[in-house]
Amino acid sequence: ISGVIDTLEAKSLIYIQFICAKLQKAGIRTSILAREEPLAETILEVLTEVHADLIAISTHVRSGVSRWLMEGTAEQVVNYSPVPVLLIHPKPE
Repeated sequence: ISGVIDTLEAKSLIYIQFICAKLQKAGIRTSILAREEPLAETILEVLTEVHADLIAISTHVRSGVSRWLMEGTAEQVVNYSPVPVLLIHPKPE
């Protein structure tokens, strides 16, 4: 199972790098920081460390446990963030 996780992490990083490159071309300063800790708590800690002005977070992931996990994370971040939170609803595939 660790091989599957490693593959998913690698694909996720490639996707995030692609999105950051597009944002940077549009003049938006971006950075990538990956951590393996509880999601909401980590997002809120990092926002303080990097002095972020805004948090953008997806509200839905495909289904099942992943969907529940991200919805709970987005809700916690919205409830406790000291900066504005942009909730993004992905387009269905």
